[in-house]
Amino acid sequence: MNSQLAGYMSEFGGKNGGLDYLRDDVIDVRPHLIPSFGFSISEGLTQRARALLGWTCDAFDTDDVIVRASERNDYKGLIDAMPTEEGKLVDIDSIVQDVKDKCRDPRIAAYSRKEGGDYDPDRVTISVAPLIHGPRGLVTEHPNVPGVVCVDVIKRFPEKSKYFSHESVDFLNGRAISIHGYDGESSSQLDATRGLMLRDIVRESGAFPDDEALQYEFVRGKAGAFLTQVKWFANMNLTNCSSAEIERVMNAPVHRGYRNFGITPADGFILPCVKGDLRQHFLDFEAKHPEIPYAFHLSYEGLSKALRIDDLPTNMRAYLPPPKPPLTHQNARFVQSCLRRSGVAFLNTPYTLLCTVSDDVKAISDGLNVDVKRV
Repeated sequence: MNSQLAGYMSEFGGKNGGLDYLRDDVIDVRPHLIPSFGFSISEGLTQRARALLGWTCDAFDTDDVIVRASERNDYKGLIDAMPTEEGKLVDIDSIVQDVKDKCRDPRIAAYSRKEGGDYDPDRVTISVAPLIHGPRGLVTEHPNVPGVVCVDVIKRFPEKSKYFSHESVDFLNGRAISIHGYDGESSSQLDATRGLMLRDIVRESGAFPDDEALQYEFVRGKAGAFLTQVKWFANMNLTNCSSAEIERVMNAPVHRGYRNFGITPADGFILPCVKGDLRQHFLDFEAKHPEIPYAFHLSYEGLSKALRIDDLPTNMRAYLPPPKPPLTHQNARFVQSCLRRSGVAFLNTPYTLLCTVSDDVKAISDGLNVDVKRV
């Protein structure tokens, strides 16, 4: 990344600093950024910022706010570890204090160490912004397949309820295919296309490294689509597959998309398989076998549970969840962990794998085509 962006992230945190840089230096993205008000963990909202926040909430027709914590290591990790809280504008002081208190949790530093970071709560910055209600999306650049961008969109019904649909769309050089999400319905693609547009604006700025695949979070409100975060997903490692092979996936009768990540040696990985209904199973395996790389075959039940800060694998080399493609935080954290260690993660592969912890599995991937079988 350019030195100015790196300086922003070092001073203001990965998430907050990245958005501050875009706001200050990338004119085309400014209309797609929600005004926010930032301060260090040792400070608080000034009276002027408090007044501006109220006016901004009025302009966006909301009395809800979102408070985010950021630290320089959250550009390349700390998925769901840095606290984010939502609430009413009138409760802003108690929400901010709650976020500050959670930033002192020693488990965050332990999480960061597993990712190779050096988290320091005294470096945390806090941002406060109006909370926009509407469809939320995540745009993910594929680290292995050139021209592929994966987009996931969550829509709540009704708008502020706990019920939602999850839709997924993959793009190859701007052309879209809908793939199945949590509710089994294909997307209308409109919100996914908006997310792709925001990604293109950021990429055209040239600020972020070309050898990193990025993720972009966005929300669509009444006034348009707004970028809410830019972060690292994985280092680029491009497949040797031909453009014709990549096109074949786009044109297949059953669209499974491009939700497989990582490249193995030609003869693949052979790994012990940890199979579980709970994510606790991989933690138990790592406690007993701390130096052994393994594959984790997770059930539907295990995928649906809320993440904990402790749910971070240390030595997972293959992530084999049930074939549901969304790159939600539940999946993204495990995908990133595998890719950091030159492993693989297969999110939408129709394999049948009946294994126990005593079985070995063989996983082969060229970044596009995959195969998983018992050994």
